[in-house]
Amino acid sequence: MPARAITDRAVRQQAQERTDFLRANARFQSVRLVPTLCIPGKVARDGEDFAGNARSELRQIQNAALLYEQQLRVAKVQRLLPDELVQIYSY
Repeated sequence: MPARAITDRAVRQQAQERTDFLRANARFQSVRLVPTLCIPGKVARDGEDFAGNARSELRQIQNAALLYEQQLRVAKVQRLLPDELVQIYSY
């Protein structure tokens, strides 16, 4: 898959340098980061039991995330823009 275009010149240059380095030195074709979340709980007996538990857990996580985001906003902490995120991970 082609990479998303990076609008910030400095970040674009840094990402290109990293890509060039990996092409010259790495032995892999691509890297995929897959974020995962483990929600511990009881083993479900059937699909409906699992679906009900999963929905409940997901609601709890969403509520906690919203509360956390509100607290960060009060502290004037903002999310990074996509280009800023690329810069941090490429560093």
